Amino acid sequence: MILNFFLISFLLVPALGLPFYFLGYISKNKMQQVLGWIFFALFMGILGYCFKNPKRNPDLVRYIEIVKGYSELKFNEIFNSGEYENLYIVDIWFWLIAQTGNYQLVAVTSCFFSYFIFLYILQDY
Repeated sequence: MILNFFLISFLLVPALGLPFYFLGYISKNKMQQVLGWIFFALFMGILGYCFKNPKRNPDLVRYIEIVKGYSELKFNEIFNSGEYENLYIVDIWFWLIAQTGNYQLVAVTSCFFSYFIFLYILQDY
């Protein structure tokens, strides 16, 4: 029952789910904690999706420009074709995002994984 309310509140209005994210984080139930982390990380990913390119040039804008270069490449051409050598996961990640044509997914995936890992580490302390 509570889980259904949690899911519905997140899907309809992500900001309404914030209290539930924090309640899940302090919960004794491991499954509720993990769901709290996942939904908070998704919320931060949604905020990252709303990122607009500022006039200054932060790293995220540079990454979006790099991803645009992967859009014309075939899968077997992507390895070591960007600015990073021998970082095959980054090459595959950028290529997959470039194939969607939605370059804001760089911010979404970066925020999601960063916050999820950060919260996962914090749960031990």
